[in-house]
Amino acid sequence: MSSVAEIAVAGTNAYATLADADGWFAARGQAAWAAAGEARRSAALIRAADWLDGQFRFRGSRAEAGQPRAWPRRGFGSGASTAGTLPGPVRTAYFELALALLDGEAAAERLIGLQGAVRRERVGGLAIEYEASGASGGRLRALLAPYLRSGLATRISRT
Repeated sequence: MSSVAEIAVAGTNAYATLADADGWFAARGQAAWAAAGEARRSAALIRAADWLDGQFRFRGSRAEAGQPRAWPRRGFGSGASTAGTLPGPVRTAYFELALALLDGEAAAERLIGLQGAVRRERVGGLAIEYEASGASGGRLRALLAPYLRSGLATRISRT
């Protein structure tokens, strides 16, 4: 089985190597990332790339015809990425999405803003209050805003 680091070099399954992600999370003191096994972290990086490509409509166009991922891109101004790199805010969103995916798809949906987060919970009598959908996706959207097409920026699909 190939490691994410080997796969990411080809740019087909991930936007960063496992070593890059480990370093990024270590610098930020994210113990939850380090506590997950290597296979789970690798899978989270691949799935985060899938989610990033599938849930957001980015400005510009792919740098090369036929490239498997949405990035690198060209044609959206001074923030264009070069081969093998993501703009800083997109990279941050990618890593945060990978971390959320370690907790499951519901956590990733809350981060993106596809479902509301639980704001209040009571066990006796079972009363749950949710934030409005999209309220919890503010940080991720704010990071990605300069790179998203205007209008509908999220493609929502349920299977």
